Amino acid sequence: KDDFAKTDLIIKNPGVKPNAPYLMYAKRRGIPILSDVGIFLARSPCRIIGVTGTRGKSTTAYLIAAFLKTKYSRVFLGGNIRTSVLSFMDRARKDDIAVLELSSFQLQDIADMHISPPIAVLTNLMPDHLNWHSSRRNYFEAKRVIFRFQRPHDILFANPEDKKVVRLAKSAPGRIAFPRLDPSLYPIVDARLGSHYRESVALAIGVAAHLGVKKKAMERILAHFRGLEGREELIRTVRGITFINDTTATMPEATIAALHRFSFLKKNPRRIILIAGGQDKKLSYRALAAACAAQAGMLILLPGSASDALMHALSGRMRGRLLQAKSMKQAVRSAWQNAHKGDMVLLSPGAASFGLFENEFDRGRQFVTAIRALK
Repeated sequence: KDDFAKTDLIIKNPGVKPNAPYLMYAKRRGIPILSDVGIFLARSPCRIIGVTGTRGKSTTAYLIAAFLKTKYSRVFLGGNIRTSVLSFMDRARKDDIAVLELSSFQLQDIADMHISPPIAVLTNLMPDHLNWHSSRRNYFEAKRVIFRFQRPHDILFANPEDKKVVRLAKSAPGRIAFPRLDPSLYPIVDARLGSHYRESVALAIGVAAHLGVKKKAMERILAHFRGLEGREELIRTVRGITFINDTTATMPEATIAALHRFSFLKKNPRRIILIAGGQDKKLSYRALAAACAAQAGMLILLPGSASDALMHALSGRMRGRLLQAKSMKQAVRSAWQNAHKGDMVLLSPGAASFGLFENEFDRGRQFVTAIRALK
């Protein structure tokens, strides 16, 4: 406790809950508790774009940065996208732009500072991290920090296709934009990312256009973009069996979207062997159970409370098509042994990774390592 009482300042990792005993002890003694994002927002002179949402925020942030780099010489990308903002804070200048992906945890950490990015982006809202925020309302309130403290001349780019986003955006103190994707870009987005990324691309284009990026430049970027690591990522095809890494699908809706995308490829219909499961975030698995029963030829579950919840929701509907694995290596080996030419092995867990893995990216790396060991 002395470490937290005899100090001038505490910098909190977003993975530490705000009500952690040591932090509460320090707070009672009036010691400031900041985060890397809070320090950056308060002190950096550059223009800042903040991106949040339940799904699609990494892709949206990445595309905004990629689009802006066609016009601006110095664009930084950081935050929840695995690059701390402090890594480029000393280099960022007034004319530079920083695109920050911000999680609900990071936003919750800056709420007491009464500060929001001047340009904010909200991709969508679905119940998530309820094991942390305790309620849907608290989770949405954390997301609202992205625009809550904006000034009248600031701007929020919001997804017009999400009713929850539209409803929440009404409380924005600044300007609001609801960009939609030009239908001429549907074929490119659908083929390279999946139709469920249309809104993310629309938001990225909206922000970049607002900052003067030409449409042609953005179209050139999109024509070569195949998505980020661990997001419906093609790893390899072995003896006619395709392996897809969608490890960042940490909630049921994300896995449902992946099943829908790969089940309805008109030119190449295939059987899907789904590797899923992990730790529960107090979410419902009924819809995912229905999607698995209808669209997965086989389901292989990793250990965890979410796997237990999914099995309960299945109610025996996948009897004979359901296996359990104690490790990623065993899951991949089981999928390989049961796959036939033309099948797809899809890692799309629909659950958190903690317990068995360091994080979702470690889960994806173990998946890729197991695939490369196949002969």
